[in-house]
Amino acid sequence: MTEIIIILLVTQVFAMMSPGPDMILIVKNTLGQTTNRPAVFTILGIGLGLAIHISLSIGGLSILLTQSPLVYKSVRYAGAAYLAYLGIKALISTSSNFFSNSLGAVSKTGKEAFREGFITNLSNPKVTLYILSLFTQLIPPSSPIGHKLTYGGVLVIEAIVVWLVFAALIGLPGFRKYSNQWSHWMDRIFGILLLGIALSVVIWA
Repeated sequence: MTEIIIILLVTQVFAMMSPGPDMILIVKNTLGQTTNRPAVFTILGIGLGLAIHISLSIGGLSILLTQSPLVYKSVRYAGAAYLAYLGIKALISTSSNFFSNSLGAVSKTGKEAFREGFITNLSNPKVTLYILSLFTQLIPPSSPIGHKLTYGGVLVIEAIVVWLVFAALIGLPGFRKYSNQWSHWMDRIFGILLLGIALSVVIWA
């Protein structure tokens, strides 16, 4: 059991290092706010989304999702639509909407940040496939349900801790000051990135 946990932890760290919707959203909600509070709630939302993905995998529902083309594509399109919404919102916003300025912009509420993190993660079918591959390839089917829940809990905790450390590092005063100086362009960059991911999801659906 310990060996499997170690393999899962290492595998997930490398997976998290690959830029994706979760990472982009965390960066935006860290550098784009006056405090780290929105980033924390974003990460908690991502953690809940991941927990649901894991629960579906343990219950076998994720297999049904991936085997149903209609349902799978519906989830992909829904996720793409939400990412596109966030991207367009960033592109048309003023710098004070997404990135704090010298006058002190109002931080995004915890509820809004949590919702963004939760929906972004939950509507990402790649997370479903990732979790499904972990549980089918690394965890023996005969493993007790208690062990599977433990593995899932470890993955969720690791994701939250790693993202919190990541947000704390990029939220240091030096990074935040730099982001404020280039807030106008960073809004646009994040918007383009989110739209690009949304487009890729639609193209490869």
